[in-house]
Amino acid sequence: STQSTWGGLSADWRDPESPWNHSFTSVDSSGGRRLHLGNGSASSAMSILDEFESRLDALNSEDVPSLSLQREDLFFEDDANLVALDSRMSMTLGDTLSLKSPGASVECQGTAQIHKEAITGLTIAVTGVDPCLDWIPAEELSEESIIAYTISADCSARVHDLSSDQRIRSFSNIGASSAVRAFSMARRARSPSMFLGDFDGSIRVFQPEYSRVLETLIAHESAISGLALSNSGSMLISAGLDAAVKCWAVLPSGVRKHPVAEYLQEEEFLNVAVDPTDRMAVAVAADGTATIFDIREETHQLKKVNAHANPGLACVWLTPQRYATLGEGEGIHVFELAYDAPVFTIPNTSTRVITTGCCNGTPLLLAGNSDGTVEAFEANSGTPWASYHSQNRINAVTSVSVSSDGQFMAAGDDLGMVAVWPLAKASSF
Repeated sequence: STQSTWGGLSADWRDPESPWNHSFTSVDSSGGRRLHLGNGSASSAMSILDEFESRLDALNSEDVPSLSLQREDLFFEDDANLVALDSRMSMTLGDTLSLKSPGASVECQGTAQIHKEAITGLTIAVTGVDPCLDWIPAEELSEESIIAYTISADCSARVHDLSSDQRIRSFSNIGASSAVRAFSMARRARSPSMFLGDFDGSIRVFQPEYSRVLETLIAHESAISGLALSNSGSMLISAGLDAAVKCWAVLPSGVRKHPVAEYLQEEEFLNVAVDPTDRMAVAVAADGTATIFDIREETHQLKKVNAHANPGLACVWLTPQRYATLGEGEGIHVFELAYDAPVFTIPNTSTRVITTGCCNGTPLLLAGNSDGTVEAFEANSGTPWASYHSQNRINAVTSVSVSSDGQFMAAGDDLGMVAVWPLAKASSF
């Protein structure tokens, strides 16, 4: 049987004699199309490509704009689903992308067991590139060292050389009796400070060079759920389970003791991020909303969006006008500031953390997953770009960091392990 509604440019048919059920939908009026074929074996997909092409010919004969489907446009969502994309596909409002990467699979370069418990914060830096390594004696670094700054649920911090799997510095009991939850630092500082958000509501400023906590702020009435340092390094934004977002001035002498501004609401905030121009922040909450704040002067709400039906776990800025949110069990939604509905979504229900990066001029959105993999998508379109595998050497991903030169990416897991990959795509499927 065949059903069609050409007003929305969609078609659906079922063939009882075929092991596959098929559907074709066009996501917008500008020519973006997706052919989804399900309930079959991925290993047999290529052998029945002729059947798909004949059905596409039938659709084209019904005055549907011509599709340009090639064999290289076919790739697998999982063992039971095959997806084919028209090579002219464009991502627009409301489009959904539920695909694994068609471009490249990148193998893990190495792993290091750094902590005993979950890694809750991770920043990587490269010798000769990032000033935040200048305090480390030259004899402790190689010419091509990849250094990880990490914090963990075990209340410890580490500075670790991932290239040689050598520990450079180790610091214990840097948090309260409960675990450190949030983390931010600046790679441009020659003597970097690590800003740590604790379950007791305090912010601790830890300086690895001097192996001590320089100051402690009583910042929130309950656990801190997110920290974001502005790109200039002059402002620290904190989000808490006390349903507050606060802005703190960062001075050469330390963090000002009282917030410059704060915003309160009824629902707990779970994460926060600062935009590339240091003008705005976005915070996601337990009720699934995303709130945009103006942080230039006195913090005030610019808008609130119902981003997810479930709690918002993380948020990042892609451009000064575009941000992404991660919903629990829902995947990633990408928004333009001008719209309340997603521009596109990446519905990977196993994603636990997101971050951004750039490789060879391509802006990327990276998703760390519960199966120990990291996936990269083109930030402008959501197109799958690469998939990073650890050969089961790391567990559920809890943090992801990209080096400032765009050459490397690292992920920390819930058992204290860190894996590192070259960010550039290595091989095609």
